[in-house]
Amino acid sequence: MLIYIKEGWKNNKALFLNFSYMFTIQLANYILPFIAIPYIVRIVGVAKFGLVTFSYVVMAYFNLIVDYGFKMIIIKDISRFRNSNKKLSFLFWKMYISQFLLLILSILIFLIFLQLPQFRQDYVVFVFSFGMVIGNVLFPIWFFQGIEKMQYIAIFDFISRLLYLFAIFTFVKTREDYIYIPLFNSLAFIVTGLSSFVYIVYKFKLKFIFPKKIQIINFFKSGWHLFLSSLTVNLYSNFNQLLLGFFAGYTSVGVYSLAEKIFGAIMKVIGIANVVMYPVLAKISNNKELLEIKFKKLIKYYSVSLIIISSILVILASFIIRLLFGEGHETSIFILQILAIVLLFRPFGQLFTNYLVINKKNNIVSKITFQIMIFNMFLALPLIYFFNETGLAFTILFVQIFQVCIMLKYIKLTGA
Repeated sequence: MLIYIKEGWKNNKALFLNFSYMFTIQLANYILPFIAIPYIVRIVGVAKFGLVTFSYVVMAYFNLIVDYGFKMIIIKDISRFRNSNKKLSFLFWKMYISQFLLLILSILIFLIFLQLPQFRQDYVVFVFSFGMVIGNVLFPIWFFQGIEKMQYIAIFDFISRLLYLFAIFTFVKTREDYIYIPLFNSLAFIVTGLSSFVYIVYKFKLKFIFPKKIQIINFFKSGWHLFLSSLTVNLYSNFNQLLLGFFAGYTSVGVYSLAEKIFGAIMKVIGIANVVMYPVLAKISNNKELLEIKFKKLIKYYSVSLIIISSILVILASFIIRLLFGEGHETSIFILQILAIVLLFRPFGQLFTNYLVINKKNNIVSKITFQIMIFNMFLALPLIYFFNETGLAFTILFVQIFQVCIMLKYIKLTGA
C-alpha cells in the first residue's frame, strides 16, 4: 500500500498538490464560515437565518447571469495556452469584460426586483447580499484553475474568510444585527476578488488587450449551451428553495438550511475532485482512449468514496445537528439523512457534465438539464406545497437519481 501511494505521488505530484490547495480553498470558503452558523442561528434565530439564506439563494441567480457559460470554456482555453503571455492576457480581459457587461445587466434587473412587494420590506438584506455578485465577478478563480496554481486562491480566500469570522463574532450580538451577516459576507467576497485581481495582473504581467466586438459575441455564443445548462440546474436546485420561501416562509427555509449547510459543506469538499480533474482531463481531450480510461477510473473511485461518506453521514446526522444547533431540530436531522443519500448521486452529475463538455457535447448537456428541469418542476411544486422542507429534500433526492440515470444513458448513446 505504501509503495502504491509513493508511486501515485511521484506520478501525480501536481494533481495531489492542486487537490490539497483546493481542499484549503473549500475550508476557507465553506468550513470557516460554517463555524459561525451555529452562533448566528442561536443569536438571530431560525427565521432570520432563513431570511439571510433566502437572500443568498436569490443572489445565486444573479451569479448565474454574470457567470453565463464562460468559466468552463475559459478554464479549458487557459489550460491550453498557459505558456503564452499574450494569449493569457487576451483570455483574461475577454473574460472580465464579458462578465462586466453582464454585471451591468444584473444591476438593472436587481433594481427592478427590489420593487416587488415580496422583497421590499427586507430590501436592505438583499442589497447587502448583492455584493456577493460583485465579488464573484472580481474573483478570477477560473484563471488559477486553468494554470493549475490553486495555492494563490487559498491564501487570498483564507484571509478574507478569517476577516468574515472576526466581523461576525465582533458585531453580531443581537437579533437585530442579522442585517450585517450578508454585508460581511459580501465584503469577504469583494476583498478576495480585488486582491487576487491585482495580484494576477502584476504577478503574471498581463497586458491589457481589448477584445474585438466579434470576439465577445462569439464568446457569448460558445457559452450559450452551458448557460442554459446552468440555468436549468438552478431552476431545479435554488428555485426549489425559492418555492419553499414563498409557500412555507423563512422559518421553513431556515429549518431546511440547517441541514443543507452541512450537506453543502461536504459537497464542496467532495467537489474538489471535479474542479481539480477538469483541466487534467481537458489536456488529454485529444486522446480519446486515455480520456476514457481515466474517466472510468474516476467513476470507480467516486463510487467507493461516496458510499463510505454517505453511510457515515446518515449515522451521525442526529449527533451533528444537536452538537451544532442544540436540541429541538428533529426535522433538520431527518432532512440531513435524506441529503446524505443524495451524496451518492450528486457528484456524478458534475463529473458527467465535465466529460461531455470535454468531448464537445455542450448541446447534449443543455438537452439533459432541460429534461431534468421539467422533471424537477413536476415533483417540486406538489412535494414542497404539501410537505414543505421535507418535501424539498425528497425532491432533491429523486431529481439527482434521475440526473445520473439520464446522463449515463446519453454518454452510452453518443459514445462520448
